[in-house]
Amino acid sequence: MVSDYDFLARLLEQSRVAFAKYKGMAENYLLSKKFGALHIFRPGYIYPVEKRVEPNLMYRVSRTLYPVLKLMGKGFSIKSTELGEAMFRVGIDKTDKNILENKDILEVLD
Repeated sequence: MVSDYDFLARLLEQSRVAFAKYKGMAENYLLSKKFGALHIFRPGYIYPVEKRVEPNLMYRVSRTLYPVLKLMGKGFSIKSTELGEAMFRVGIDKTDKNILENKDILEVLD
């Protein structure tokens, strides 16, 4: 049986965008190894909580649009501190999901 996650990972592996392609390849490789406890995190836009000099225009635009992304729901963005805390909690408390999308990551914190 093919899960939605397996399908998405295979689809990413076939992408023409290098980042998505290599991410899909890495996820497929890790999933094929059948680790006892493997958790793949797929956050949306990661909002850097600490102020910093943004490296390019796209980062500046994304930072500016963050309040709008936040209003769109749990599927689009996450604060860097929330991502770190969720990763820590999953490592300690475990979860039944191998792949955590943005909304799943935020639910770990609820």
